[in-house]
Amino acid sequence: MAISLEFNARALKPADVAKTFVPPASQFERLVSLDHHILLGPRGSGKTTLLKMLTLPALANWTHPKAEHYRSSIHFNSAFIPTDRAWSAQSESRPTISHLGEMAFSIHTVVSLLVAMQQAVDLGRRSPSGALSRLAVSVCSELEVEIARTIAATLGIEPVVPSLLGVELALRNRLLELRSTLSTDTPTNKFFAKSLPDLIVPIISAFNSLTGDPERRWAFLFDELEIAPTEILNVLINSLRGRDNRIVLKLAMSPFHKDLSYIRNLQNPQLGHDFHVVNLTYARKNDAMTFSADFTRQIFTKFKIGSDTLDSLFERSKLQMARIREKDSYVPDVFFALAEKDPSFRQYAEDKKLFEKSYSGIEDERAADIRKILPIVLMREYSNRDADESLTTARGLRSKRRSRKAPFELYAGMPSMIEITEGNPRTILTLMVPLAQELAVLREQDAEAMIPVPVQSDHLEHVTYILESLVRAIPTPLDGMYARRGLLGFLNMIGEHFESRLLDSEFEPDYQGSFTVDSDASENIVNAVGNALNAGALIFLPDHEIDTDSLLFGLRGKRFRLSYQLNPRFRLPLILGFSISLGSILKRSDREKFVRSQSSLFDRESRENQ
Repeated sequence: MAISLEFNARALKPADVAKTFVPPASQFERLVSLDHHILLGPRGSGKTTLLKMLTLPALANWTHPKAEHYRSSIHFNSAFIPTDRAWSAQSESRPTISHLGEMAFSIHTVVSLLVAMQQAVDLGRRSPSGALSRLAVSVCSELEVEIARTIAATLGIEPVVPSLLGVELALRNRLLELRSTLSTDTPTNKFFAKSLPDLIVPIISAFNSLTGDPERRWAFLFDELEIAPTEILNVLINSLRGRDNRIVLKLAMSPFHKDLSYIRNLQNPQLGHDFHVVNLTYARKNDAMTFSADFTRQIFTKFKIGSDTLDSLFERSKLQMARIREKDSYVPDVFFALAEKDPSFRQYAEDKKLFEKSYSGIEDERAADIRKILPIVLMREYSNRDADESLTTARGLRSKRRSRKAPFELYAGMPSMIEITEGNPRTILTLMVPLAQELAVLREQDAEAMIPVPVQSDHLEHVTYILESLVRAIPTPLDGMYARRGLLGFLNMIGEHFESRLLDSEFEPDYQGSFTVDSDASENIVNAVGNALNAGALIFLPDHEIDTDSLLFGLRGKRFRLSYQLNPRFRLPLILGFSISLGSILKRSDREKFVRSQSSLFDRESRENQ
């Protein structure tokens, strides 16, 4: 069964986006409000999809059970404006023409507004019912001619045909002129970026007044602003403090943007007063579970695979089997296995009396103790079993040299298969679509078939490889001994530190799995963290729940963790863990690299002297 699900909404029409859209309830509920919003998320987190779902074609073609609820909550017509690299590229290629990119930006925005107006008129001609009818506009041919002529006069253009489409085409021709034979005296300053707010207000006033709805609101949905020039971004940010209630702004960009720091000035738009933030990353895995599970169910439904529970679709890994036994208050077998191999864990278990029937605590406390350390125990036991020769680390501790093949099979089964996606729609599609295809084939032979652990493992490895490839392609200057390792090498140092502490040190019940950027971190280190954050390889951990939807004005002093997609590389459990300073991780990495280099030199000299 061949079913195609697109992995990137940028190339899809809004009506096609709506066919598979599953709303992330907490974010979409806020985004449909009349407030200005900055929408933050790394690549693949669904920013483009969410913005397109606010447009009329998407809303009209959406059949989700909650579609009518959201349609009734939207009180604005939307113009979707994808960022065009020409906004900056044209200025660079034609430096003699001032503000060329800004003019392209302004014309793109007005064109998108005209398209949104045409969509409202087209919807009105179809006489829609339900909540969507509020966003339709009834316009006869004569009135459309009057509207078109009024807007054309405002723009200073002469369309060949006096219609909304005619005005749009005339503006698109102006864009072609900008890209080819435009001279310095052709454009007027009304198309400069700073003039855009004063340009669109009379257009909206003309359309609203002539259609008999003077207070109709229009939302401008700007996508991928991380690649927009700073001058244009500043215009949009400053517009968040606009006074025309008919204009709503939704600005989508990556989580970290250095040019947003000036918002902290009290004279500029203020978070919580002039605008709000919607964050599409999840610091804690439970926050993403509902959306990830709903989206996964929809994918399997597309392949005619229905199930009340996702557990029945995936074979269980050893980790999941251990969790199941732990729920019955038994000590999992893996605890006994590790105690035989690991003296430090055996001592911990004896101190806690985990293996004794006369356990000192009540049963709930026993279960809590087991639940807390189960992921740590499982990883240590697996790695101990996988080890061969001994080695001495930079700290002088005896440890085992493990196979570098990541144990993806430990992350198979539910809920790990959902948790590892981090609520990222592109990751969910990348992982679950081929798994659904595999299961559809298996179910043709056996109606009760489940996805085997090895198959899950292979596709988890593929998802991790895709993220690694993205990170590897991001140029990131670094400092010191790790300058040549690149962004992926920088993340490897962090992961290897957590791995070494978890697996090579004495057993500790408190897992260390996050880091805080030092206050004196170099600019290169800050940029590396920012690049990894924007790629989705690092996740921001706010200090308080109230900070979950906030702007990152700076990274120093902030706390982060690796994306769960990278955890299998380092045999790390899918839990949050305590924090350590990033500086101490990097210093230890430098120290261990120096010890290894000295050891290698010593070994080489010994061989030469034999």
